[in-house]
Amino acid sequence: MPVVNAHTHRDVQLFVLFVKEKTGKEVV
Repeated sequence: MPVVNAHTHRDVQLFVLFVKEKTGKEVV
């Protein structure tokens, strides 16, 4: 797994929020 820098981590958080809205489930 690639090293997660600040920008990538932010993108991941946004992706998780997007998935949560679409699925209505918690994503770890």
